[in-house]
Formats: sequence, structure tokens, C-alpha cells
Amino acid sequence: LTSQLAVNSALNLPLGASLSNRYQRTTTRNWARRFDNTQGVVDGENVSFPNVSFRWNPRLGFLQRVIASFATNADYVQTKSAEFRPSGTDAPAERSGSRVRTYRITPSAVWALGGISTGAGYSLSLRDDSRPGSSNTSRTADFNVDLGKSFAAPASWKLKPGSSVRTRLSYQASHTTGYVFSEGASSATTGGSGTGGSTTTDHSRVRLADNGRTAINFNGESQLADNMIGSLVFSRVVNFDEQNNRRFSQLVFSAVLRLQFYSGERR
Repeated sequence: LTSQLAVNSALNLPLGASLSNRYQRTTTRNWARRFDNTQGVVDGENVSFPNVSFRWNPRLGFLQRVIASFATNADYVQTKSAEFRPSGTDAPAERSGSRVRTYRITPSAVWALGGISTGAGYSLSLRDDSRPGSSNTSRTADFNVDLGKSFAAPASWKLKPGSSVRTRLSYQASHTTGYVFSEGASSATTGGSGTGGSTTTDHSRVRLADNGRTAINFNGESQLADNMIGSLVFSRVVNFDEQNNRRFSQLVFSAVLRLQFYSGERR
């Protein structure tokens, strides 16, 4: 059984900006028949709020002599989920939950000088999970930036007349870390015997993941003929795992020809 409630709102702001928000709540209930003819029930809930998105596409006015266009998007999303499993026996019921917070910003601009287009993006995701006897936390950060430009091909290249060369250079980086916290035995007792002393619980932290990826890519393509497009691709990708002290790098260079033709109508 699944039920869902969603509420959306939007607000137009001055200077070409807009702000939107979304609330979404989903509840689930699942039944399962066990081998001993008893019934197990699992209840779940997922709430996404706040889910805020800010968009800005301003009118540049006199700045258009330098920047042809500019736009940026910024988002913040928080998602909470919970799950409840009654045991049906003398064992305690199981409760688990998680919370994910994501921050994201992606500005982009096209420059009037030289027709250069630029873009960037940054995203940060924080996740906390709680399970019976332990809890996990992880952090993932992604960053990218790219630069693009088109220019007329020199006559010495003998390409299709009037064709341009489109180039793009980009850099991407991603890094993820994760830890698990487990509840240990009682480490100390405060207060004397018979005084109702309290105990403190020791938590130990273990690293689960520490890995990531970086990539540099360059792509250039042009119209070689009416039905042919040629492109050159160069990329260097590095995958690393700091936890296991491993690193793997790739260097790729490729030349691609795309041929398009029309065979005529089917009869």
C-alpha cells in the first residue's frame, strides 16, 4: 500500500530570478507471509523537504558587450526516510532511517568576446544512515568545469567550405568518503553501587570508503563533407582508492568519422 502527497510552489522574483519549492511525502506498508503462517509488516516513510530551487537568468543590459548570456541554477534538497519492522516475537522491533542533504550550483555564461562558452558545477551530498547497532555517514563532492569555442577552419585544412571547428575542454573531479560507527560495550559507570549509576557507551569509527575520480577531456569536431563529420577525442582518467592505496589511470586518444547517407525510399 502506497500513498503520496506532493505540494509545489513557485515565486517569480525581480531581475529575472525565480524560486520554487516542493514538498513530497510517501508512505508505504508491505505485508509478507512467513513460513509459519504468521504475517510480517514493514512500514516506510519518505519525506522530501525542503526541495528548493533557485534560477537566475538576468537581463545583462550594457554588460552584453562582454557577456552575451548568463544563467545559474542553485538547489538544496533534503530527503528523510524511515522504516519500521515489528519483530512479532520477543526480539525488539527494528527501526532504521536515513537523511540525505544535497547542495548544487551550476553557473554558465557565453562571452561576447570570441564566442567562448563556459560552464561549471559543484555538488555536495551528505548522507547519514542509522541501523540497529550501527550508523553510517558519507560525503560525496563533485566538481566540473568546461570551456567551449568554435572557430573557422583554416583553408590549408581543406575542409568543407564554410565549416567551423567546434572544440570543448572539460575537467571533472569526484571524491567520496564513508564511515561506519558501531556501538561498543559500556566503557564506564558513573556513581557508586546502589546509587543508580549511569553507563556510557563507546562508539568506534571505521572507514568504509575513500575513493574518487578525475578526468580531463578534449573534443574537437568539424564537418568534413556534406555527409561526413570528423572528431578527435583526447582524455585522461584517473580512478583512485585511498583506502586500499590503489590508483588506475587511462590515457585515451581516438579519431572518429561519422558517415551519413540516404539510400532512397523503400518500395
